[in-house]
Amino acid sequence: MAEVRSKNLIGNLILISISVSVSLLAAEFVLRMAFPVFLGSVVEYRIPHPVMGWSLEPDASYLYKIPETTVHVSYNSSGWRDTAHSISKERDTFRIVVLGDSFMEAYSVELQNSFHKRLEKIVGQEAADVEVINLGVGGYGTLQEYLSLVEFGSEYKPDLVLLAFFARNDLSNNSFELESSLHVESIKIDARPFLKLDGSVDGIISSVDYAGAKKRYDKAKAQQSSFPGNVLSRSALVRTIRLAARSVKHSLGDSTDNDWGQAETARQHLALHGSNYCKEPPEFADSWEITARIFQRLKKQTDELGSRLLVFSVPALHEVDTAEMHRIAATVPDSAMMCIEDAPAIHRLRDTLDKLDIAYVDLLPTFRSASRDDGLDLYWVSDRHWNESGHSLAADVVGAALLDRGLIPD
Repeated sequence: MAEVRSKNLIGNLILISISVSVSLLAAEFVLRMAFPVFLGSVVEYRIPHPVMGWSLEPDASYLYKIPETTVHVSYNSSGWRDTAHSISKERDTFRIVVLGDSFMEAYSVELQNSFHKRLEKIVGQEAADVEVINLGVGGYGTLQEYLSLVEFGSEYKPDLVLLAFFARNDLSNNSFELESSLHVESIKIDARPFLKLDGSVDGIISSVDYAGAKKRYDKAKAQQSSFPGNVLSRSALVRTIRLAARSVKHSLGDSTDNDWGQAETARQHLALHGSNYCKEPPEFADSWEITARIFQRLKKQTDELGSRLLVFSVPALHEVDTAEMHRIAATVPDSAMMCIEDAPAIHRLRDTLDKLDIAYVDLLPTFRSASRDDGLDLYWVSDRHWNESGHSLAADVVGAALLDRGLIPD
């Protein structure tokens, strides 16, 4: 009798295993029909670069999925989130090169809805033949943006250079000390160049660990290409489960599942939110000095190219949305530490650029007005980047400023 029960149990387990396997395969098949296998994540398409630290993979394409939307992302043959542009420039064409981080890469919206494409349309309707070239790359700090102009942007002979400054990240990205507080054994430390102040006017740009970054990248790609890794990375079912988990967190108001993560220590909180402290921390005072030197380099480069330079601020979600502002303020023991409403980093940016005689456009007042007075949603809450409305509003404000200040020829 025991032997019969044992055989029945084994038989039942086999039937259950077969049933589960068939169900999983059926679910995978159905989801593959709905979601193609070229679903990817943004990080997978950052490849090591010996100067910038990393760049975008040329001709790559994938679907970027967050709870609010699905975006078709592709990079051109030069490795930029843009359409193709020739190096040679037509005589009557006015060229604008855009520098920035993930807000300018704009993988959270379709390409035609991105800042640079909307800007091209806006100013093109009112002025000369305008061509806008996007060199924005997620994760870049101001130094990498400067280097991308030197290494690539200068070839396009731009008439105007726009730099999107996101104080929420850029000040940490520009400081080895602050960035080290957020990342350990990461490409964002080992493979990111930093400007070191050595007493000279320009400072020294550190070399990136390209060999180490390439080794880690090749290892990760090999693991992904292995049978288990390939199955998991290409599985629509696995991706759907991950997306569902993010959707649950999103519906519960937990927006910490993003590129920035959540502070776990006072030092990490400083690196993440120190730009909004009422009293400027010494680490951020040092970062502002480094940042000012990078701006000096950038202005010198644009002057040598015979082009103009304009910097515009990129407001963070918690600087615009009052609910997010209160949530961030509640992460410190004493809320009096935080002056988010006063936007100290935005004031510091304006003063820094004024001293360097660099043109500046502040997006924060318009974004706050649109959000608080008009009730307009400008960000995807899940990844904290601009949605289509955010990109559109930014392009409207910057485009109007360029036309009003005569920076675009008639």
